[in-house]
Amino acid sequence: MTTSINHISHTRLLEELRVKSSAIDSAVNGIAFGDLETRITYANAAAHEILGGYTLEEVLGRSVLSFADSQDEATRIFTEFWEKGRWIGEVVARKKDGSRVVLHLSASLVRGDDGEPVCTLCSFIDITPTRRALDELRLKDHAIASSLTGMVFGDREAGVTYANAAALNLLGDYKLEEVLGRSVLTFADSPEDAEHIFAEFWEKGSWIGEVAGRKKDGSRIVVHLSASLVRDDNGEPLCTMCSFVDITQARQALDELRVKDHAITSSINAIAFGDLEGRITYVNDAFLRLWGGSGSSEVLGRSVFTFARSEKDYEPIFQHVLAYRNWQGEVAAKVKDGRIVTVELSAHLVNDTQGRPICLMCSFVDITEKKKMQEALQKTLEELEQRVAQRNSALTET
Repeated sequence: MTTSINHISHTRLLEELRVKSSAIDSAVNGIAFGDLETRITYANAAAHEILGGYTLEEVLGRSVLSFADSQDEATRIFTEFWEKGRWIGEVVARKKDGSRVVLHLSASLVRGDDGEPVCTLCSFIDITPTRRALDELRLKDHAIASSLTGMVFGDREAGVTYANAAALNLLGDYKLEEVLGRSVLTFADSPEDAEHIFAEFWEKGSWIGEVAGRKKDGSRIVVHLSASLVRDDNGEPLCTMCSFVDITQARQALDELRVKDHAITSSINAIAFGDLEGRITYVNDAFLRLWGGSGSSEVLGRSVFTFARSEKDYEPIFQHVLAYRNWQGEVAAKVKDGRIVTVELSAHLVNDTQGRPICLMCSFVDITEKKKMQEALQKTLEELEQRVAQRNSALTET
C-alpha cells in the first residue's frame, strides 16, 4: 500500500515538474538558469529571441555577465545579488548583433532543501520600447520645465494643473502652489475677452492670438498665446495646454510706431521717405496733394531728382545730407502738371538703434503763395520808398 502511494506521489511530482518545464519553455519572459559561477546551463526560447536569435548551443556555458552592456555595472549587480540572494531592476544588455536592449531583470538564487545554493535563475523581459518612450517623456518634461516660453497645463474646466518656471516668472513670480487649481481665465485682464476666447477654444480645439493679462502685482501684461486641446489616442480630450511669451514691450513699441505712422500719414506737411540711393519708398497724402498725383504708385521707386526743377539744384543737397545727415532750406520743385512751386525742405538721415543710416526722410511745406506775397510786399515797399524819395526831392527843390 505504501509503495503504491509513493509511486502515485512520484508520478505526480514528475507531472508537476513536466508542467513547470513546459511553462518555462513556453514562457514569453526570457528565463535562464546558471551555475554558481554564472555560467548558463539553460535558456528558454524567449530568452534566445530577446537576446537576438542565439541558439542554445551559443549560450550554454557562457557567463550571463558577458551579455551586459557595461561590465562594471554587471559586476556591481552580481555583487549585490550574492549579498542579498536576489536582484530586481533595469539593466542594459547587448544583443547578438551588438544593438542595445533594455531589460527588466529579476534574478534569484535557487536553494536546495538543505538551504544551500544550487543554481541561479534569471527572468527578464524586453522593455526597450517602454524605456525609450519614458526617456522621450522625460526629455519633453525637462524641455517644458526649462523652456523660456511660459507653459501651463489645465484640466477640462481650465483649472491649472501645472505651470513651468517661465510661466510663473512671466505672471509675476508666482509660486506653483499659488496657481494650482486656479482657473486660467482669472489671469485675464478682461473676463469678457477670456470667456470669448475660451468658448472659441472649445469650439475649434485651439486658439492663437494676443491677449492681455494681469500679473501678480496687478500690472498689465500682453502675451502671444497658443492654446490647444490635448487628446488621447482615442481622440478624447485629456487636458488643455497653453504656451505664451511676453510681448508687452514689443506691443508698446508697435503701438508707438502706429501712432507715429498715423501722425506721418495724416500730417499736413508733405512727407517722403527714400533709400540711400535717393529712390522714393513712401509718401503721405499731403505729398500727393502737393505733387498733384492720385496714388503713391505714381511716385514710389522714382528718384527724388524727378521732382526737382533742376537736378543741379538737388544734387548738392542730397550729397550734403549724406555727408552731414541733414539739410534745411528753400528749393524750387516741379509738380505733376509742370508748374514750379517753392517749398521749404527739411531733409535728414534716419538711423537705426546702432546709429547706422537706413533711409532718408524729407518734409516739404509749399510756400509758393507765401513767397509770392513776400515778393509782392517787397515790390510794394520798393515802390513806396521810390515815392518817398521823389517826394523828399520835390520838397527839397521847393
